[in-house]
Amino acid sequence: MRSLREVKTQIYQTECGKYLKEGLCLSEPILTLGKEGLIDNFFQYAAEEKGMYFGRPNLLFGIYSDQSRMAYLTEETRLEDKVYSSQSEPEGKRIAAVYERYEKAYPVVREHIYRNDYREYEEILKQYYRDLQEVSGETVWGFCKELVPEFFRWYEDCFGEIEG
Repeated sequence: MRSLREVKTQIYQTECGKYLKEGLCLSEPILTLGKEGLIDNFFQYAAEEKGMYFGRPNLLFGIYSDQSRMAYLTEETRLEDKVYSSQSEPEGKRIAAVYERYEKAYPVVREHIYRNDYREYEEILKQYYRDLQEVSGETVWGFCKELVPEFFRWYEDCFGEIEG
């Protein structure tokens, strides 16, 4: 099973690593299914220190982490070029605890997402979804839904109405 840390490290083993700019933020991976297996989708965006204001994502890419290969890369997103704002400031200690749970669930989710046995892991998958939403924050979560809609369609098809 691939850990979250291993997947993030794989970015630099692909051509995508060359496009990452220092000082910008990187989303958590959003999993989709490609022709050659699971794709970890990421986007890069600007954010001010307190996590209240964000710039439009300027880079969207996916990697086949298991193969250390780029799936795709685009420097254009369909989001409006403006400053996006959040209604609430992230709570550091609580987010750290949620992130720890999210990080532990990630390898299990990778093993069972988009497979026929997902129902056996329904509670883990639902908790993962809620945790991913919380660690992303409302603005970045909106970017996720807009930029990687396949994941959200899969979730809704499997579990019904999307939470958040």
